[in-house]
Parts: sequence; structure tokens; C-alpha cells
Amino acid sequence: MLDTLLSHAAFLKQTGDEPGLAERERELLQARLSLPPGGESVAPAAQLPLHEATPPALLRLEELYNSELEEAARLTLRPLQYDLLDSNETRMPNAALEVGRTELAVSDESVRLRRLSLFHITNLHATSVPLTALPGGAWHASGGCLEGQMTLLAATCLLRCLAASWPRRYS
Repeated sequence: MLDTLLSHAAFLKQTGDEPGLAERERELLQARLSLPPGGESVAPAAQLPLHEATPPALLRLEELYNSELEEAARLTLRPLQYDLLDSNETRMPNAALEVGRTELAVSDESVRLRRLSLFHITNLHATSVPLTALPGGAWHASGGCLEGQMTLLAATCLLRCLAASWPRRYS
């Protein structure tokens, strides 16, 4: 709590329009220093096997309203996913994976496919894997289609797969 208040005081100090801030900040620092020293660090938890990790599936139903669909619902299905912020030790760090994401718009008149993502892979730290064949930079590959582009699905997937196999370096 004290750390949060001190952080807020530091923010207010930057704006420079808070009278008496220095005195309050001094009181907060004194209160913080009067606390007993912290205990020992918490030991890290045992690493989970991949099959026992957080379930990566998603089933979501959302209500939406827009001028095209008027009142409708969006159903999102995703059998496999982990993102860049996933702190699970069983996942590759600095990488994101999404497989089979499907979004449907459901209205009284129709069910429309809004998005079909076969795969979506991002790796921001390829050098964490010590293989000389891998490029040293970040890479991304995806394949799928959006609404209205169903006829381009095969060509899009082929072009994206070819583009993903061509190494790029980012500095």
C-alpha cells in the first residue's frame, strides 16, 4: 500500500501542481522505513508438465451491435492458444501461438463466418533456441481468412506459408 502511495506521489511530483506534496512524501517514506524487514523470498513452485498446464482453449459468446449486423452475437472458438504474456514455464518464452480460431456472427437472419485463423505464430526471441539453422531475429507466420475472402483462403495460406518460410531480420 505504501509503495502504491509513493508511486502516486512521484507521479504528482512530475505534474508540479500539488501543494504540500513534499511533506506527505516524507511521511510516506518514514512509514515505509518503520516497517520490519521482509521475510525470505518465496521458493519457486515446481514446474508443471505441459499436459497439466493452464488449459489453452477458449469458448466466448459476446453481444454486439453495429450498423451492418444490427443486433447480433459473436461466438469465438479457439482450441489452442498461448500469448506473449503467458508466464507458464511450460510455454516457450517470448512467443505466441494460436491455432484454429473461428469467429462467427450470429443474428436472427444468418450465421456468418467472420474470421478463420488456421494458425498464428509469433516468436520474438528466436536466438533463445541455440540452433545455428534458425535466424537470429523475430518472426511471425499466420494463415487464415476474414469474412468476404473465403475464395482466397487457399492462395492466402500458400502465400503466407511461403512468406513465413523466408527468413527476415529485424534490427
